[in-house]
Amino acid sequence: MSRERCPKNRKGARNPFCPHYAICLNEASKKLWPHLDCSECEYRTNRDCTPDIMDYARNDTFTDYALPLGINGRIWQ
Repeated sequence: MSRERCPKNRKGARNPFCPHYAICLNEASKKLWPHLDCSECEYRTNRDCTPDIMDYARNDTFTDYALPLGINGRIWQ
């Protein structure tokens, strides 16, 4: 097998951890494929991009803000 992308328009397995997954998904959506199969791809078992949830928890950069009560009504009007 080559190390190139090879998405297929059929039901099958996907690997969201593949380095080409986003590109293949975009290609499938542009071609209006109802299915995407990655089973012939050489990266089908790749898990290198698996996020480590503990890294995200330790490096949380989101700030909490206290908003005034009733702000929802003013935003959506």
